[in-house]
Amino acid sequence: AINKASTQAEHSTDNSLSIDTGGASATEMKLGGGIKFNGKGSTGRSDQFSATVSCIVREVLPNGNMRIEGQRRMQINNEEQYIVVRGLIRQDDITYNNMILSSQIAEADIMYTGQGGIDSGRQPNWLSRAFGNIWPF
Repeated sequence: AINKASTQAEHSTDNSLSIDTGGASATEMKLGGGIKFNGKGSTGRSDQFSATVSCIVREVLPNGNMRIEGQRRMQINNEEQYIVVRGLIRQDDITYNNMILSSQIAEADIMYTGQGGIDSGRQPNWLSRAFGNIWPF
């Protein structure tokens, strides 16, 4: 498998509170404040892989074709990645070593997905979320 990935995530939070008395008495004070959050994330990826995914026959159709489904989980660059394969196969396409090419899967649903650190930069931290829920301004 060849996997090239670059990830950049960042966030910043600015909480402020100001009291302006303007030299006036306490009844004429101004109170102001705010919360500002900026978050962004970006990723670049180039993947090329060859993998074997074991599948289970979920159903045998009356014509002998089989509905299959399988999943493989991998840990690459601190990211959890999955390959999910679903579709219909013909018994005649199964090789002597009990394998089939993905190009021979009818109604193929092949998904390659993952979960990683890119989401962390797009969300405010827990303290900012807490202040955002109670901050009156």
